[in-house]
Amino acid sequence: MKKMLCMVSLAVAVTMMSGCVGGSNGFALTNNLYKWNKKSFDNRWSQEGVFLGCSIFQVYTVCVLVDAIVFNSIDFWTGSNPVASSTIEIDGQLVKLEKLSDGSMMAVSEQGTYRCVRDGQHVYAYDMTGRVYQVM
Repeated sequence: MKKMLCMVSLAVAVTMMSGCVGGSNGFALTNNLYKWNKKSFDNRWSQEGVFLGCSIFQVYTVCVLVDAIVFNSIDFWTGSNPVASSTIEIDGQLVKLEKLSDGSMMAVSEQGTYRCVRDGQHVYAYDMTGRVYQVM
């Protein structure tokens, strides 16, 4: 009876947590794994081999479970997913991007920190004093 109650409780908890997957950065860990596979291997046969290896060794399954239970819950309750922040390279510099709760983006590089806001067809980059740095 205790085992059945435990299983029902777990099923109810998982069902309730499924409402947490609708965050702004849903399944970021799984998406990062997928993007890594696409970027790391130019040959489609290599990509398929890595995909099959990850599938056989349940890497994708573990990523989906960790995303659904841990990271998407954190995203739901705090508004930010710890896995979703990304770092890109622009003109030889690493730029860390983070989505803010108001929909804008924070870009941090060696040159400084900027807040990027989309307004219609334009994107405005503000420095930390609030001065417009660049309009794109």
